[in-house]
Amino acid sequence: MGVEPHLIDYALFTVGNMFIMPRLIAYRTLQDIPVANKIADKILVRRINELLVDYGHAEFTTDASQYRPTTNEKPA
Repeated sequence: MGVEPHLIDYALFTVGNMFIMPRLIAYRTLQDIPVANKIADKILVRRINELLVDYGHAEFTTDASQYRPTTNEKPA
């Protein structure tokens, strides 16, 4: 029952970890060094801000005529 992982799943997991773990360990190590902590923090904040700009503003659109009313009240 459930999903059976295959060799490709393990390979993709390994490749992903080879990219993520060194960065994670580096930033975690830099957190313990007072001067490097501030530099690493600035780098991470800049990266987050760049990602937010890349993602853009979420656009929520809906068409109320496509939904059923949730109550039995007549519209005004």
